Amino acid sequence: MNTRPLFGLGDVLLDKRVTPDQVQAALSTLLSLPLEQVVVSLEIESIRRSPDPKVFCHIQFLERGEFHTHLTPYEALSKNLPTVPLLVSLCQFLQCRCLTGDEDVNPFTYYLIDGSGSCQRVGINPHREDEGEYVLSTGTIGKNL
Repeated sequence: MNTRPLFGLGDVLLDKRVTPDQVQAALSTLLSLPLEQVVVSLEIESIRRSPDPKVFCHIQFLERGEFHTHLTPYEALSKNLPTVPLLVSLCQFLQCRCLTGDEDVNPFTYYLIDGSGSCQRVGINPHREDEGEYVLSTGTIGKNL
């Protein structure tokens, strides 16, 4: 299991459906940027039409499973910021829980983070993930971080 701290924002799965405007406001606040420097879109191609954003975030909606919004931020501003506090703040802002990779060799383990500051290592059901669903696996919850 990886024990070194994670930095920056990577792929994030939220346990609720949020709008691109909500994500834009959250990232703008978290990274202390004006709204116009944060672009959140369903289409990756829209970054080409944006006038020099500091942050671009691709958003996808998942129809099944426990996590309904998949965020893929493309930015370098957070690379020196610790991941868990950033995601705790994101969860507070959006009133949700999230999953993010734990950088472990096991591709089915993640960190589950919420707005209260809770961060625990969890597993997801590999069979459901193969079908594009993210469902927490019972019996694989690890220690709190």
